[in-house]
Amino acid sequence: MIDYGNLRHELVTIMKAAAEIVDGKSYHLVQGRSADNVSTNLDFEINNFLEEHLRKLYDCPIISEETFVKFEKIKNEYVWIIDPIDGTLNLLAGTKNIAISVALLDAKNMTPVVASIAMPSNQTILSAAKGTGSFHNHMPLPGDVPQNRPDILSIGIPDDAYLFADEIANKLRWLIENKWIIRQGGAAAIDICLTVLKNWKGFWEQNLYLWDFVAAELIATESGCIVHKKKRDKKLLRYDLLITVSDEVSNRLLPTLFA
Repeated sequence: MIDYGNLRHELVTIMKAAAEIVDGKSYHLVQGRSADNVSTNLDFEINNFLEEHLRKLYDCPIISEETFVKFEKIKNEYVWIIDPIDGTLNLLAGTKNIAISVALLDAKNMTPVVASIAMPSNQTILSAAKGTGSFHNHMPLPGDVPQNRPDILSIGIPDDAYLFADEIANKLRWLIENKWIIRQGGAAAIDICLTVLKNWKGFWEQNLYLWDFVAAELIATESGCIVHKKKRDKKLLRYDLLITVSDEVSNRLLPTLFA
């Protein structure tokens, strides 16, 4: 049986080293796994580093944004899920709003059991292990997020939003008409973690890839947040996602955002 708590501790050490690769590194655009996948040389360097060290930490299959393997081909109990750089377009735009995201997934139940997210720009590492809570730079986070927050919702816009632009636009219109303050940072993992750490009441995005959010999902869950996800495409591992700080917020948002 895996010791999730010990695995989390060892994973944080790997994530710290991965984050140091970003410091002072030059980067340029390269061809990703598909025409729609924007990648840089830095994505692949971090991906290769993580794959090497994660196999030493716990040897099981790996699914990465950069080296996608069809999930149905995996028969193991566990699988590593990697997003070497969440926010590649932010990186190319010259902003520092990027994250490195890793999770160990219980493949049978499709639930994360160990996770870590590194934010190189401010030397922040968040992590969690199932049943043991979440941590901010190794310090335990409270198990319940504050409820007295303004109605601020972080959102994401998927790469194929043009396919259902009217649907997204109608939901954004409803949020604005109901006086929600909307923020969009361009890196789902960071925005979900800020729901845990800051004054936001939640995060919402449609058609996210699993690697975009699965590590942050566990960190949010272990911090007391409520996670709602709905599968859109089993083969491509794409989901609609809503994470909130309470059932009360979920009850207000779900009827419209998950309609």
